[in-house]
Amino acid sequence: MATTQLNDEETAVLIEENDRFQRVDSLAEMIAQHFRVPQGGEKGRWYSSAEILTALQSHFGLSTMARYSAEKIGSTLSGRQFNLRAEHKAKGNCYLPVEM
Repeated sequence: MATTQLNDEETAVLIEENDRFQRVDSLAEMIAQHFRVPQGGEKGRWYSSAEILTALQSHFGLSTMARYSAEKIGSTLSGRQFNLRAEHKAKGNCYLPVEM
């Protein structure tokens, strides 16, 4: 039995078609409500994952954010949903969003 592998284009189409079946991540939703990708010539600000966690705790409350860590925020921000510019700086991995 021969195995077939999808090429990059077929994989992209499959991912796009299956997006509607993906579970909604509440952390990703909270981040998206508070931060976004800079548009045009707009300048963002460099935030560490811990700084983003602090901002979300201020906005949504400590009890809501208690189950999330800076590491979880970092892995969520690194996903394809956000497409944020990231760099490793003295305080760790930092992301360049615009706070809303």
